[in-house]
Amino acid sequence: MRAWRLAFLSLCLIAIIGSRPVLALDQPASNAGSFPGVHVGPITDSSQLRWYFGESGYSVLDHADFAFQRDRAALYTELYSDYVYPFRLLGYVRTGLGVFIQSGEDTVVAANERMFNAGGNACVFFGLPLLSYASYIGQKEQGRLTVTLSPRVGVDVPAMGARVEHPTFSLDLSADIETRMRTFSDALQVFGALRYGRRSGSPFFYDHLGHGGQGAFFLGTFKVGVIIASIFQISVTRTFLAPEEMRAAIQPTLMVRFSSRKSP
Repeated sequence: MRAWRLAFLSLCLIAIIGSRPVLALDQPASNAGSFPGVHVGPITDSSQLRWYFGESGYSVLDHADFAFQRDRAALYTELYSDYVYPFRLLGYVRTGLGVFIQSGEDTVVAANERMFNAGGNACVFFGLPLLSYASYIGQKEQGRLTVTLSPRVGVDVPAMGARVEHPTFSLDLSADIETRMRTFSDALQVFGALRYGRRSGSPFFYDHLGHGGQGAFFLGTFKVGVIIASIFQISVTRTFLAPEEMRAAIQPTLMVRFSSRKSP
């Protein structure tokens, strides 16, 4: 576990101090005085959304994540996403609907995988930008650090005849920290991501996880990988924080992502 933390902290340091910060993302160096290299707080200008999400409009089938574990495979995709502006204090918030589909028998272990990755078969997700930092060499962006509040509401409806019989609801109050940097090639980036937050849900949610009667808990995951040509991503995800009785059901995950848009 210490090795994963050290790797993530190293990526953060490389992205932050590896080159001089001069301006906001994708902004030419000649305009360095028009916006700082660090952005904090709500997004009130829709053009700034690309700093966090790579686009600023609605998206259909934004990306597909193929997840592979020791004994099964799964697919997560965002069916639809868009932005809302509830009020100025929050600014623009990304929201949408995601679905999680698995192969194999619908067992307790399969239910655990759904709940840890998406909160269930389907989820409504949100993304509230908090912090963005860009570092440049000349006019070329070299590194980026973003922090986003990313709550999620999930629902899980088991298949007929499954060992897990009862539908569940869950609330995931988490934040995402991601850092990435360019390598020797503009087409290749390396990245690390940390997700940490509090999980709670209906009574059967805890029963399916082997956490019956224990109440809400904290969960932390860490991911490292590479981004190729801004649309193809390969990564490995590990859980570094979870209740002791759940850890046996949590496996490392190899993930391959295909995106319909370029990464920020």
